[in-house]
Amino acid sequence: MTQTVELQDDERRLAELGYKQELQRAWSGFSNFAISFTIISVLAGCFTTYGQAWNNGGPIAISWGWPIICGLILLVAFSMPFSPAAVPWRDEFDWRYVNYAPVTVGGLLLIVGVWWAVRARHTFKGPIRNVEFDDGAGIQ
Repeated sequence: MTQTVELQDDERRLAELGYKQELQRAWSGFSNFAISFTIISVLAGCFTTYGQAWNNGGPIAISWGWPIICGLILLVAFSMPFSPAAVPWRDEFDWRYVNYAPVTVGGLLLIVGVWWAVRARHTFKGPIRNVEFDDGAGIQ
């Protein structure tokens, strides 16, 4: 007697993404180290740079700088593929699972860079006057 296993919708979707449904209740030593190191690094980074930000930039550096940096970090996180099937060098690569965020971010950076270069070229007129070293230094 042959037993056939019918997959549920969620199991079928996981199989399409390249995963097998499983529950692991154990952490490897490396996973435990990685999670602990990440948490400690974030806390250490926040607390050790708070005084420096307060002394050098004040409330503006904290209220504007840190959210901007967090946004940039999230931009990197959103650029990562969400499935092993979206990594080009994997055997199960499929274009349906590719995260197009890196392409979009790259395109946006290219547009902003070109805009900045054109605007800087238009705005910057060069030196208003040239001063010889002797004249500028007050040497007769």
